[in-house]
Formats: sequence, C-alpha cells, structure tokens
Amino acid sequence: MRLYHPLLSILTLTLGLIILTNALLPGSTSRVAATDGDGAYVFYLPLVLTDSPSIAERREVIRLVNRERVVHGCAAADEHPLLMHATQAWSEYMVATGTLAHTSSYPGDWYAEHGWPHPILGETIAGNNSPNGVVAQWMHSPWHRVALLSCDAGPDYPYDIGVGYDSGWTLAISAE
Repeated sequence: MRLYHPLLSILTLTLGLIILTNALLPGSTSRVAATDGDGAYVFYLPLVLTDSPSIAERREVIRLVNRERVVHGCAAADEHPLLMHATQAWSEYMVATGTLAHTSSYPGDWYAEHGWPHPILGETIAGNNSPNGVVAQWMHSPWHRVALLSCDAGPDYPYDIGVGYDSGWTLAISAE
C-alpha cells in the first residue's frame, strides 16, 4: 500500500518549479548530473548554485580590456557568444578539476570542441578578483599584457573576446 500525503506532492511540485525556473535563467551555468547507477545515462541541468559574477561583470572585464586595447593601438574586441560559452566552460572545468591552468593543459583543442573555429591569439586566467582587479593584475604581468594586447592581425581587423568566471577568470581573444 502506497501512502499519499498532499504536503509531499506540494513539496515535489515546488522543487520541480525551482529547478525549472533556475534552468531558464540567463547565465545559469552550473551543472547537476544524474545517472542510473550503472552510468547508462547522464543528464545535465543548469542551476544557479554559485556566486559567480553576472554577465554584467564579465562584460565589465571586456569593457576594461577594450579600453586598454584602444589606448595601446589595438582594435576593441567584440564579445562573441561562442567564446563567452567556451571561456565560461573552462572556468567551470578548472573548478571541477581543482586546477588553475590554461587550456593548453587540456588534451585536445578546448575552443574547437566548444564550437570556436578560429585560432586563439591570447588567453589569460586568474584567480578570484573583481573586474577592475583582474584587468589591473593582467596588465601588470608582461605575459598577460601581451595576450590582452594581441592585435597582430592589424588595428582594423575584427577581433572577438570571451570572458568566463567561476572562482577564477578565463579570457580569450581571437581574430576571425
């Protein structure tokens, strides 16, 4: 005999609505996985579970980097959704693996696997910091500065940029 209690149904429905609402929020990037115990299936459900910066803060990093690029004679880079996705995924990957490393440490082409068809001109990573703090940190590091100011294709060439954050920043610049 199965017991039915109306409160249990209300709690189940409420939990389902919370999960569905979180799945539909823009910027929902954390993942929850479920399997049948034998690993026969896995699904990922986007949930907002971390205190990662909003898209506005990621865009503030882009604005600050572009300000530096223009001051130093490079064209501003346009935010690109595929690079935003790939850099966010890399930031989440670093958290999941407990590393702070460039995508060159990944066995494969991270950006190509995430849909980006062009070479990456520069990639920077950093630990937790504010948008102003991370850009200042990168600009004071000779290696990171070179990556941020990558404009070898010329000052009028179209450049793209993506920024991700999940307890650490990832930034990638590319030219189409």
